[in-house]
Amino acid sequence: MRCWKKAGTDKSKLLTSSIWLKDMETDYDGFNDVWNHWIDPDQKPVRATVENPMARPILLIEVQVTAAVGR
Repeated sequence: MRCWKKAGTDKSKLLTSSIWLKDMETDYDGFNDVWNHWIDPDQKPVRATVENPMARPILLIEVQVTAAVGR
């Protein structure tokens, strides 16, 4: 079961998102394509995207979202 279903929410209830990319120049366009395909097109959350060197070299991206629960 998806974690958002366990929490009683879904992508249509996203409120905010924070995105950290290891390399904005290399990864932004590809990430943006995937993000736009994944989110609910009728309920896009507020989004901030920044570049960050990441805690471990293997990591390329980190995503944090906040969603409403319930109706």
